[in-house]
Amino acid sequence: SNASNMQLVATHQFTTSTVNRLGEMRLQGNILYSIYDTASNDGIVAIDVSDPKNPTQVGSVLSTSTLGELESTFAIDVAGPYAYLTSLSRHHLTVIDISDPTNMRQLGSVPSSTAMRVPLDVAVRGSRAYVYSAENQNINVIDISDPENPSVTTTLSVGMTFTQLEVHGNYLYAGGENGVRMYDISGDSLTQVGSSTQGLAYFTGQGNALYGIGGSFEFHSIDVGGAYVSNA
Repeated sequence: SNASNMQLVATHQFTTSTVNRLGEMRLQGNILYSIYDTASNDGIVAIDVSDPKNPTQVGSVLSTSTLGELESTFAIDVAGPYAYLTSLSRHHLTVIDISDPTNMRQLGSVPSSTAMRVPLDVAVRGSRAYVYSAENQNINVIDISDPENPSVTTTLSVGMTFTQLEVHGNYLYAGGENGVRMYDISGDSLTQVGSSTQGLAYFTGQGNALYGIGGSFEFHSIDVGGAYVSNA
């Protein structure tokens, strides 16, 4: 392969012709997990990419009358044998067992509450998930140690609009068009330890820097001081 001469090697046609949207994606091993939005159902799809020239859909979990928590699925994070999905319309965080990508199943969910309205993004570290609520402008800390019974333990009002959360080591980075904040998550609570007024709507990081796109589509890099950022 030649990085200076990238080429399209395959295209996957999904099993339904009514796919409206593929959203956020997370790669774990040889399986790519993506938000999946059709004309009648929303949820998660698993794609085997072990052969880049022949990606294959191997499983999915879609919303039904009994899986309504998956309606308007918007954000995803994956950690170990679980995927974590947010629903914009149901205001839920739902846990999916992905230990067998061909037979994924819903486990538990955090029910709708006034503290988690319009959950735009989720980031997971250890036994906690962090969910940003756009309507409330707060970050919810959710105990996911029991995947069948996740529960909100702490809610921090941030008074700011974020579009992305990323966890790196002991830090949670929350970014939006109006700035970036850095929170220490090594303990049980969120403690703000840094901030930048430079907006990053979408970003990633490595070393001592965050890299991302600002509100006017400029590319920016932000020094995060002594904190080390790993994109592993």
